[in-house]
Amino acid sequence: SHFENRTNLQVANVYPVPSYRLSAVLEHIDWEKFPYIECLKIDIEGKDLQALQSLDKYLDRIVYVRAEAFKSRNATTKSDVLTAFMEENNFELFDDEEGDHKYINKKYKDLAVKENLGY
Repeated sequence: SHFENRTNLQVANVYPVPSYRLSAVLEHIDWEKFPYIECLKIDIEGKDLQALQSLDKYLDRIVYVRAEAFKSRNATTKSDVLTAFMEENNFELFDDEEGDHKYINKKYKDLAVKENLGY
């Protein structure tokens, strides 16, 4: 495999990449046309909780959220901390597979069943 000698790799170039709060992206959605987001999947290497916290008023418009979290006390995003935040924001944990926690917004539970929404 071409990945076997990773210790010998050298960085050729470093490029600055702009980053934006997720809420800044969601500000551009036509919420009259799209009243909710079916599923938001986040896996940003330990910054999942911070990204969800940055959603501000938009978190309430998401049916399903999938985020990376772990039960290990060394984990950057701890399962219990993430779940407490989500529960405070009216979400219910329904699958806590290690590394992939799935939550449903209680406000949309009936809609999710009726419309067969996916996660």
